[in-house]
Amino acid sequence: MVLAAAPDCKGRLDCAQGLEDDYGIDITKILPLGFASQQTYNSVKTDESQLGETSTTDPNAAHENLVILTDDKHIQPAQNLVPAIGSDFLKANPQVATILNKVMAQMTTRALTQLNFDVTVNRQSPAVVAQDWVQGNR
Repeated sequence: MVLAAAPDCKGRLDCAQGLEDDYGIDITKILPLGFASQQTYNSVKTDESQLGETSTTDPNAAHENLVILTDDKHIQPAQNLVPAIGSDFLKANPQVATILNKVMAQMTTRALTQLNFDVTVNRQSPAVVAQDWVQGNR
């Protein structure tokens, strides 16, 4: 199979090497079209490649009528969304930790994918999308 992916995919256990070793897929060629790029999607849609590298939260794959396959052998490491706050800011604003913990407890992969879809595909304002999500998940 031909794989459209990031240029550094060859030999990586979370890319071509993992697909070969763990899934038994014979990767005959890697097209360096980028991770989750439009070029990668176009390559798969035109059968220039049979597989394309993307993420579970990228809404464009579904929008392009492509299917995200389940990685049941877990070659991709978890890429969890986590807030990062400066310790000085947190010390001055300790209530922020409680608020962020509540938000993060509700932020699922499905929710994040929908938020990404609203911003990237539906071209909605990120601030409006985020505020609507927070309002709906109080």
